[in-house]
Amino acid sequence: MSELLTITLQIISETSVFPFQNCITEINKAKLGLAEFHPAPVLQSAPAPAAPEPLGALHLRETLGRINAKIAAERRRQPVLLEVKPALLDALALKLPESDPKILRSGKIAYTVSLVCSGEDAAWRMRWLAALLRIICKEVNGVVFDPITERVFTTETLAHSLQGDITGFIVIVSQPDGPETVRVYTKGLRLFAQPEIEIVKAPASLQPEAAAVIHSAAAALAEGNPFAGYTLSSGVIIDCGDIGSYQAEIARDTSPDGARMYMLTALHALQLSASERTAAEEFAITQNLAHTAVILAQKAFEAGSPDGALAICDRVLAADALNAEALSLKAGIFIKINHPLEALEIGQALIARSAARFIGYFITGQAFAALGRFTEADRALTQAIRLNPDNAESYRARAQVYQSMGMSAQAAADTARVHSLLNS
Repeated sequence: MSELLTITLQIISETSVFPFQNCITEINKAKLGLAEFHPAPVLQSAPAPAAPEPLGALHLRETLGRINAKIAAERRRQPVLLEVKPALLDALALKLPESDPKILRSGKIAYTVSLVCSGEDAAWRMRWLAALLRIICKEVNGVVFDPITERVFTTETLAHSLQGDITGFIVIVSQPDGPETVRVYTKGLRLFAQPEIEIVKAPASLQPEAAAVIHSAAAALAEGNPFAGYTLSSGVIIDCGDIGSYQAEIARDTSPDGARMYMLTALHALQLSASERTAAEEFAITQNLAHTAVILAQKAFEAGSPDGALAICDRVLAADALNAEALSLKAGIFIKINHPLEALEIGQALIARSAARFIGYFITGQAFAALGRFTEADRALTQAIRLNPDNAESYRARAQVYQSMGMSAQAAADTARVHSLLNS
């Protein structure tokens, strides 16, 4: 194991003794490796009043030697998480079921789980860790506290990681980053031998999309093998599937605990001078997140939720009032749910705001067509084509209008133009 990663977690319990033999039996059943118990040495003198009392340690070596683990138990004189901020402790306890909040607040038995392991195959390693933590937690009736992510895991939440969802070890945090912007970042990628990532100055209305991008990027990094070349560094492109690709750069600042973070930036507008770059990056991030939101809105509509889709479009328009994708989709949804007058209102408002942009005429033409006002639809779509002659959808819409007007030759010509544009 030339490249090593150290992970330290804490299990908190109220159990008075360390049921090590039961733990060893369950570890053997799960085939996690070879375990042996080392009892605490006998103290030659009485411990200091505030000193913890060692209970012993369980040492575990994974079958192929990829992980060496140690679970050291000690009895504290005060609750284990006594120094954790009360507000954080309240927030953590609120999410826990049944008796777990009491264990978290008052448990005085600490099981410190330390792993020294290969950085390879993070997905397998974290599932192995989840299996080990679940066994110990069940035997000692405890909960896991991760100081990196400031998160608590129970036997139930650990079961999800055993089923393959290793992103449960990663927390996505959002916080204000300006009057109308947010910063979205990860806690926990270091468990996967990866640096943390963030998006800064994202529009507050698009916070869900920023979180979706960060989650997708974090999942890709967590599944990667950092010691086989897939490690985050400046210039690395992270493919987030249909919600876009982002480029990683060293962040201008670091996380509160001093760990290096990487900022995800949109792929365009990155060749500008330093003085122009910040505003351009923010605009590019807005455009990328807006595109992500429109994709999600389209999926929501296709899933039978027009109201949900319209709400997403409105969040995009709160960040970018003239976003063509969101306006077009919103108008299209209005037309499909038989509200063409609302679509017409969008189109005409856009024309009044910017008569040089094709999108207003395109939406207006579609709305007129839905209302059966084909002459006005032809006029609006023709103007849209004049302003943007390479948009296939304008020709497609006008072809349908011509077909409704009985102008088959003109409809055929526009349909041929659609095929030409799509295949060029």
